[in-house]
Amino acid sequence: MAKMKKKEIKIIFGILCAVFLIFLAAPMVQLLLKSFVKDGSIGAGNFREMFGQKGFLQALGNSFLVSCTSALVTTLLAFIMAYGVTDEIFGVSVVRPGELSPWYSYGLMSVAVPGWALGTLVGVVSGNILPAVVINALGIAIYGMFIAVVLPAAKKDRAVLGVAAAAMALSTVFYYAPVLNQISSGIQVILITLAVAGT
Repeated sequence: MAKMKKKEIKIIFGILCAVFLIFLAAPMVQLLLKSFVKDGSIGAGNFREMFGQKGFLQALGNSFLVSCTSALVTTLLAFIMAYGVTDEIFGVSVVRPGELSPWYSYGLMSVAVPGWALGTLVGVVSGNILPAVVINALGIAIYGMFIAVVLPAAKKDRAVLGVAAAAMALSTVFYYAPVLNQISSGIQVILITLAVAGT
């Protein structure tokens, strides 16, 4: 099992490196090589002309300022979205009709995140008070929540029902198939998601 996980990590890392080389590194190298060509001859003429232009340093400083500011704001917003987009929020967002605004997601997060914190506190306190039988029974509540999110949407739309049924069928196959059940659960979820996305 550990060997299989190491192999998966190596394959994913290899794919990411290949994507980086093809879509990022190769075009940058090509641009760099072309920058040394001016009027059919190789040299640094383009660089001399660029550095000699009036206002170049101010333009360069402005570019860095805009780049750093936009990267900071984008990273902050992306972190908030990545932190808040969980399976529950995703499930609620998917069943909402019409176009989804980021502010809708922020609203869901502002209710859900404090709810999770409070729920964790209640769970820790009650876990030390309630008997083990009750705690084990409450363990299935998470599945009930998922059913409560998916079932109404599945009743309204047969496509949602088909996707849910296909995901359950594929999960069963991955659980019982001899080779497939060696794949880690995280990779299984990714593969099943990609497979049912086309249904």
